[in-house]
Amino acid sequence: MRIEIKGLAKSYQRKKVFRNISWQLEKGKSYVVTGPNGSGKSTLLRLLCGLEKPTAGTIAFYIGEDIVGPSSLRSNMGLVSPDLQFYGQLSPLENLAFFSVLRGLDKSNDFLQKLLAKVQLGEEMNHPIVTFSSGMKQRLRFAFALLHEPVFLFLDEPFTNLDRAGKDLVNCIIEDQVSKGIVLMATNEPSEVERFGQDILQLAPGSMGPG
Repeated sequence: MRIEIKGLAKSYQRKKVFRNISWQLEKGKSYVVTGPNGSGKSTLLRLLCGLEKPTAGTIAFYIGEDIVGPSSLRSNMGLVSPDLQFYGQLSPLENLAFFSVLRGLDKSNDFLQKLLAKVQLGEEMNHPIVTFSSGMKQRLRFAFALLHEPVFLFLDEPFTNLDRAGKDLVNCIIEDQVSKGIVLMATNEPSEVERFGQDILQLAPGSMGPG
């Protein structure tokens, strides 16, 4: 299992975010992309998830020696991002059930309840999300990312707004996902870079690749 990035570049009109990034990520290691604000960390994750298109270069996903095509790639990846929003008047269980059907997933109510318990929201699964704290919403983002049991997991500042119990939860999720597939985290927090950066991509505004 691997991800191959070759000559990747992204620009918005005349502004270069980064260029000429080549990187290979493989199962069994934790990866970190870091750099100052505006260097393209979140943009790189969005490109990997297919939410944006690169200006140049290629991204290829492999399971075994087989390349993962666009039609099946979405079902094999998950993203935790502050951009992910919910229906605030609905409960976590209702949100997960809705998006499960929307994505064509056959997930039972029992599976969804166990997933919410896993992210420490078991007691709040039927409460409206509008009443949730920022930390509870962050836990719910992990439930959404893990809904389809992905092998490629991308995390954009995953520890944001979490208390100690929440951070311990994320540590466990990352450890479990590294054993199953590939995890890439975007963060500027030195302790997170040190802990999870077995392989690190350092970006700077207009970066030409690893620093």
